[in-house]
Amino acid sequence: MSSFPSSYSLFVPDNTSFETLHPLELAYLETHSGRHDRANLINRHACIDVLYAKDLKKGGNISSLEGEKLYYREDTGDILIDGANVTESDIVAKNGNFPEMHR
Repeated sequence: MSSFPSSYSLFVPDNTSFETLHPLELAYLETHSGRHDRANLINRHACIDVLYAKDLKKGGNISSLEGEKLYYREDTGDILIDGANVTESDIVAKNGNFPEMHR
């Protein structure tokens, strides 16, 4: 897995997103052999810029660490990333600790 930059935003899918995967796909991702694909999955949902909800409401796109475009916008009060609703935002962590929340 490539190393993460010192600051970044991570858009983590909730557990229901994994329900669309076949049980064999999930089992594979949990293995040592699946580590590269797990890293790609994380890199697909992360970007080097630090983005807060107020930034995402403006709409636009950004490149993920995997190199794909992530599109964001506000729609009737919800923030969408590639069409998926952001349910928790502005959670700031430093070395695994959550020193502050910007809501």
